[in-house]
Amino acid sequence: MLRDEIGPSAIGSPGSSSVSAPAPTTRIVGREEELARLRELLAERRLVTVAGLGGVGKSRLLAELATILGRGRVGGYLDLATLPERPGAELVEAVGRALGLSVPDADPVEALAAEIGTRATVLLADEAERCLADVAQVVEALLARCPGLRVVVTSRRPLGVAEEAVFALGPLPTPPPDVDPATAAAAPAVVLLRERIADRAPDLVHGDDAVPRLAALARRVDGVPLALQLLAAQAPGRSLDELDAHLDVPLALASDEGGLAPRHRTMQDTVAWSLDRLAARELRMLRRLAVFAGSFEPPVARAVAGSDLGSEADASAALHALVRDALVHVERSPSGLSFRLLRPVRDLARERLAEAGELDAATRRHRRWYAERWRGAQRSDALLQDVREHHPDYLLALAGAHEAGDREQIVDLTATIGYLWIFDNLLGPGVRWCTRALDSGLLSPLERARVLRMRGVLEANHDAERARVDLTEAIPVFAEYDDQVGLSGAHYALSLERSYSGDDEAALEHARLGVSAARHTHDERLADALANLAVVASVIDPVEAEAAAHEAWALVGRSGSVVALSGVATNLAWAQLAMGHGEVALELIGRAEARLAPAEPTDYLRFLRAWGLLVTGEPRPALADLARVIAAHEEAWEGRWMATCFVAAAIGLAAVAHPVAPELLAGAEANWARAGTSPAAWQEPLLAAAREHAAAIGPAPWGADTASGRALAALVLSAV
Repeated sequence: MLRDEIGPSAIGSPGSSSVSAPAPTTRIVGREEELARLRELLAERRLVTVAGLGGVGKSRLLAELATILGRGRVGGYLDLATLPERPGAELVEAVGRALGLSVPDADPVEALAAEIGTRATVLLADEAERCLADVAQVVEALLARCPGLRVVVTSRRPLGVAEEAVFALGPLPTPPPDVDPATAAAAPAVVLLRERIADRAPDLVHGDDAVPRLAALARRVDGVPLALQLLAAQAPGRSLDELDAHLDVPLALASDEGGLAPRHRTMQDTVAWSLDRLAARELRMLRRLAVFAGSFEPPVARAVAGSDLGSEADASAALHALVRDALVHVERSPSGLSFRLLRPVRDLARERLAEAGELDAATRRHRRWYAERWRGAQRSDALLQDVREHHPDYLLALAGAHEAGDREQIVDLTATIGYLWIFDNLLGPGVRWCTRALDSGLLSPLERARVLRMRGVLEANHDAERARVDLTEAIPVFAEYDDQVGLSGAHYALSLERSYSGDDEAALEHARLGVSAARHTHDERLADALANLAVVASVIDPVEAEAAAHEAWALVGRSGSVVALSGVATNLAWAQLAMGHGEVALELIGRAEARLAPAEPTDYLRFLRAWGLLVTGEPRPALADLARVIAAHEEAWEGRWMATCFVAAAIGLAAVAHPVAPELLAGAEANWARAGTSPAAWQEPLLAAAREHAAAIGPAPWGADTASGRALAALVLSAV
């Protein structure tokens, strides 16, 4: 580490009256790796700049570094925020005072360099952006003349000095919405918020029930430490709901408590300082980027920013200048590097965009990009990945299209996002937006049929009657317009709905019609339709089911598509279970997951794997899969598919003699019946065994048979 590399005497103060860094009064949270890396850099390099957005914690990290190095061992500490923006000779004098050295008026830089000489010295300087050019000039001159000098500065932008090592400091990590409470509680942003609120209102964050709310609050400010601290300052006399409402205008966060520098008393002032110093082109770029709801890549940033920013090179230069100034945050996504505005920056930039009268034009460019991005495209791995990564912006564009009454954009965006709604089983948003499109009165007959099919697919597991009505209305329209893709999809969905409702003959007929239409489309669509036929035929005609399964697997094996493989493998595994081949189903799922790697298996695959594990006598890993699936689908807890998940979880918990099994089994079976689903023949032996195990544990509590999907989900998640 640093002392081993440089040695204790190397960090000794050259003077007797050097200025100490402010001593931290609370423990630092979530910066252990950053501190370790900063010490490594200081051992390797003579100039390190800790760069980042205002309020991200640069000053605190510098103070912590000073504490680690040891009081009296740092050559000196300088708060540059106390100096004017063009300090001139006053800067050299301040450096001298920080190091405990006197600086003569004549040629102060040379005099200071002579005083430092060759002695090993560390200078820590905070808030260099306040007088960046002067700091860069003085630091460069001193480093050239003083071989033993090392400098660490904090700044919202790098100094731009040769040999400078830039250490980019980002916000504290926040937990994703779908993680378990223990993981969320350990996220640094949540830990910091909880500790700071506990300093002021300890009862407000007592117990584990507060963790999900704290995690949501931390996400709303993107884990920016200053915003978390300012939010905590509002805690006395307020509930968590009131704190959440306070974040509707995060820029208004403010505190007059001690311990905060004047420049950090309000979030708005902290961010505005950086915006007010941008060049005109960079400010225009930043304002227009504020229309994004999530992350974005350079091509869409340039398109949304507009042609008046100059050439593509000019726009790219402006974007990278904003990254340099820590006003645009860089993220690594599955598709590579992407960019994002942190919430405090986005809110202020959007205010400035509206003030400049540019909000409508930038919003139109944003909407046009997402509407045209996949116009007319079929489902593909690339489409799903793009929509999944940028779902907030696609939804924002769709909402804008409805507000503008733009029929073409409504159709394009609903079709594009619809692939994700169906593939990821996003029931709530999918049904809501499909219904809004259908109610708009803007769609042509064929466009209406396509949206009806989409809603019918989503509702097949949830609202059988409406799914049947939607799909039945769509089918003759597809036939009239010779839309074989739509026709195949509608028959596919209707066969599933009929199968869930117990009408196996009708289900088989629709599955066969779906295959016939799909043979006029492409291999992936045909593989989907054949896999569905295998599921439906498995209970009536196993020979037809096996033939369809083999053809589907051969087709999807040639496609190379993760999306197609996942969907086909799910249906084929279900067909194997229905035919009593549990081991074959698990082998098929394993082969599919091996080909899907490194992509995550879908929740449907996990669900099928869980049933396969139950069939083969492995309840514990089955329960782990089921808990993950249930936790990820809160909006679908009342649907048919989730009812089947609850039954599977009850079978697993009964098999391990868990005390909650009797209550869960009674409620799950009642919920299953209310959803209009009954056990398949291959599931009956598992249910019979579960009833025996549950009876041996004890009777179900009174009222368990009226359990809702939400109550059943809570039982499963608490038990597993």
